[in-house]
Amino acid sequence: MAKMHEGRLIVRNSSLVDFSRCERKGALSWILGKVPRGNESAAPRLGTEVHRVLRGWYGGEFGTGVEAVRAAMATFEAGYREFAERVCSAGDDKRRWGNASRVLQGYLEQNMPEAFPFRPIPQWLEVRVGDVSAGQEEIRLDEEREDLLFQATFDMVAWDERSVAFVLVDHKTTSWLSELTSRQYAGDPQGTGYLWAAKKWVKRQYEEAGQRAPDIQGMCFNMIETKELPSDPKRKCKKHGTTYSECGRWHVRSELLGPYVRTPEMEEGWRVEAIRTSEEIRRLFDYSERCVASGSGSVLDKAEPKGLVSGACTIYGACEFLDFCRTGASPRLIDTLLEDRKDWGEG
Repeated sequence: MAKMHEGRLIVRNSSLVDFSRCERKGALSWILGKVPRGNESAAPRLGTEVHRVLRGWYGGEFGTGVEAVRAAMATFEAGYREFAERVCSAGDDKRRWGNASRVLQGYLEQNMPEAFPFRPIPQWLEVRVGDVSAGQEEIRLDEEREDLLFQATFDMVAWDERSVAFVLVDHKTTSWLSELTSRQYAGDPQGTGYLWAAKKWVKRQYEEAGQRAPDIQGMCFNMIETKELPSDPKRKCKKHGTTYSECGRWHVRSELLGPYVRTPEMEEGWRVEAIRTSEEIRRLFDYSERCVASGSGSVLDKAEPKGLVSGACTIYGACEFLDFCRTGASPRLIDTLLEDRKDWGEG
């Protein structure tokens, strides 16, 4: 998300990353608010619905034991089943309803809330901070400037009894868990930005109560592997001694990575780069507004296709705008090849 509010720019990690990798992609996504036409994907919806369930799961909303699993799965079915059956193609087996529901059920059965190593703070689950458009207190990237603001949503702020400190936890669904996954998230920019913002935000909560804020130890990533599970009704699993159709959900893999710490130098480096990127985003927003006011030109005239050099076109998975760019990225083709994104402007 990147948006203008009363003359001020509000950015999130997602928009900072998009614009850093490729200004054209950032402009298409967050200034023009577009996605490829007819390219509805199950991946973001699956992540959203899993997050919804995990908020209730770790917030104690579903009760305990077997009944808690049933209640959580009912919530997941209400939010995802119809969508998955409508959208998932035959080749997208891992995200189809049958497999996705077994993955989540397997995760819940293996990770009961009382076994979680940290104590979640109920009022700080999926908590949004810095949303001035909703009346929240601002988080300035630069205390001397009121025009560049940061916004974030923390999946979980939890208490670690061992270190006597808070820890941030971010839930992630991933196609494959490996050693590379751990290395990737150890230096993930989202973790750096979230820790920087969380320290400012938590400090304010305690200062308002006249108390000294505890430290935030680091950032954890709660990884859930969403690959296709074995489901053969005839073949027997050597590990569990039953057919794969019965034990498939027991093969779900998950891992809590971290806590990963950030040095003050890393957080300051992130902040400086976030300011620089935000200034570029603001420049593109201003140019887009001038184009609209004059009735000529497009923000795409100024948005650099950095993906051609950074590798963002393919290295992070094929960019959703790759086909549009292959046509020459002409503004005249926007309405033909692209449509409005449904989450445009959401935090």
